[in-house]
Amino acid sequence: MCDFCFKDMGVIEQKISDGRNRTLSLCPNHVVTALFSGMLDFEPDPKLTCEITGQKGAVKYEDADATYILAPDIMLRLINLSLHKREYRKLIKNRNGKIPFLLHDDFYGDDGTAYQPRMSNASLKKMYYYVNPYALKNGGSV
Repeated sequence: MCDFCFKDMGVIEQKISDGRNRTLSLCPNHVVTALFSGMLDFEPDPKLTCEITGQKGAVKYEDADATYILAPDIMLRLINLSLHKREYRKLIKNRNGKIPFLLHDDFYGDDGTAYQPRMSNASLKKMYYYVNPYALKNGGSV
């Protein structure tokens, strides 16, 4: 059930867990709302390891199609559909060629180029530094 609209979204519901011991359950509309309102200010969970960088401190995303454990800045890019090419290629490789929804070819080219990110990486970075001063204070790389 979406934490914002309280509708049962079944298989399209998305769950995001971070180091605050909280899990957000969101419908697709409210994932976008949370992204643009700055509510996705993830606290890295030191028990989780990013599947791309191998570093401790990550956030977990789950839907019916896939699970991702990523550093907070990479998670924001995943949700924003604006992964860097190498991040996209690594996530595809980790899934043995299976292409889940957030990595679908409607969003990315064969080489991992994001077709049309919801917000440019530069704009996303600026927004999260503004909304989440923790990222600046602690050397975050959103």
